[in-house]
Amino acid sequence: MRESFDDGRIEFREPRDRPADTLVLADIREQLLAASWLDASGVAVRVDDGRVRIDGTVAEPRLRDAIQDIIARCPGVREVDNRLRIERSSAL
Repeated sequence: MRESFDDGRIEFREPRDRPADTLVLADIREQLLAASWLDASGVAVRVDDGRVRIDGTVAEPRLRDAIQDIIARCPGVREVDNRLRIERSSAL
């Protein structure tokens, strides 16, 4: 069974039948939540065989890059597929 949980900021999807991926996801969650300066609301994280996919929208490019860097440094991460989009500003 695939579970999803949302801590109010980031959505994490539990991997199916892969204990190692569950540990990787737990480490990613811990690292992202420890970065209190980082607004990752609207971000979804999935792990499959060490490959991490991040989806969602962030306010600026530096946040997209910071999230990817934090995830890439986590043990067990083999690859990061960064599909984060930059939020368009409504103030033009």
